[in-house]
Amino acid sequence: MLGLDAYPDTLNPWYLGRLVWFHGRKGFRRLWRSPGPNAGVLIRTNFLWAVAMAVTDPYKALYLSRLGLSNLAVGAFFALDMGLRIFGVLLGGLVGQRWGHKRTLLVFDTISWIIPCVMLATATQPWQLYVATCLGASNAMVSGSVAQLLVGDTPRSRQANLYALFNTSFVLPTLLLPTLVGWGVQRWGLVPVMRVLFLVAAGLVGTGILIRRARMAESDSMSQGATVAELLREGRDVARRLALAPGFALVAGCHLLANAVIGLNKAYYALFVTRQCGLPEAWIGSIAAAGAAAYVAASLMWVPRLRHGREQALFFGASLAAVAPVAALGWARSGLLLMVLGVAGGLVGALQSALLSAQVAGLLPKGREGLAQSLLSSLMQAAVAAGLLLGGLLFQARLDAYPWAMTALTGLESWLAWRLLARSRSAVDVF
Repeated sequence: MLGLDAYPDTLNPWYLGRLVWFHGRKGFRRLWRSPGPNAGVLIRTNFLWAVAMAVTDPYKALYLSRLGLSNLAVGAFFALDMGLRIFGVLLGGLVGQRWGHKRTLLVFDTISWIIPCVMLATATQPWQLYVATCLGASNAMVSGSVAQLLVGDTPRSRQANLYALFNTSFVLPTLLLPTLVGWGVQRWGLVPVMRVLFLVAAGLVGTGILIRRARMAESDSMSQGATVAELLREGRDVARRLALAPGFALVAGCHLLANAVIGLNKAYYALFVTRQCGLPEAWIGSIAAAGAAAYVAASLMWVPRLRHGREQALFFGASLAAVAPVAALGWARSGLLLMVLGVAGGLVGALQSALLSAQVAGLLPKGREGLAQSLLSSLMQAAVAAGLLLGGLLFQARLDAYPWAMTALTGLESWLAWRLLARSRSAVDVF
């Protein structure tokens, strides 16, 4: 078995720095020219979805808590969402393959965004929140279709840049909007502001759906007229090809852990900062904005200039670096320190997410990316749902354990990234 001392340069910060050194304007040109036609429309309209999420997500857990949900119930709320998505992702891959990926995207974005946002804006009873999350979970139906439309007309050599741009399009609005929401919360109160913003989110998403309907083309990767039995056989074949892909277990493990961390952060970060660290609610928006600024800067300035062929070493370096700011949450009690940790997390998170997304895309069989992504995402949803349920049980009693649980998950992901790097080096040594 290969040891860490076999590749000493991997832990050398100067070595990692040389891999991401700036090379003039070529990096920017590569970034902007990476998306294919459908991917370009998706990325440009993502801004509307991103604004909707930027003004609602940072305060959503607090909003649910104010409407009567306990810490355990907040975890159950997000776990219900993830649990339902397990089946939606699987079904969505088959529906998109049979019905068309563009049509699937438009229909289920309407069901899973506009109606739940209106319900959350007007909810007065806990049961209404759970109905809204059941409808929102149907968004899982679009997972495979997004993957197919995103990478179907984009060469694999451009996919790291593509995902950097795609991820950045989601993050850009969080540079400023959460801070503005924080000011609004401070002045008018959390519940009134969130009710208005959920209505705004419904309008933004509706606009994006109309633009995509007019400007996107249907994917040519579909099995029009296929029977249910034929679709199931095709899904079984794609699952077999996916499982046999080199490095599948390691890449999938990193993917599952990364999404579990995101899910737990979404559910419990705001509660930890306000209840355990004692900061005012308005700080949530400022911390989110600081992390988003770092994420965008790294995505635009670093990711396009990564040297080809060193992705595994960089992914390991970014995964290892991500452990420190998470672990430091255990000692953070000031807003300034939390903002610094948010910036550090944003910088390494941009590299980590772009490189991991490209590795996941590399596992997907050509021409069946959407169906394969649906199968992989169903595993991810199951892992995140289980993590949220366990997190709810733990944080109901010990909210102060939040940073240590997150440190354990990020540490495990960095170990899998190291095994992925060692595996790739072993393959090179063999040849």
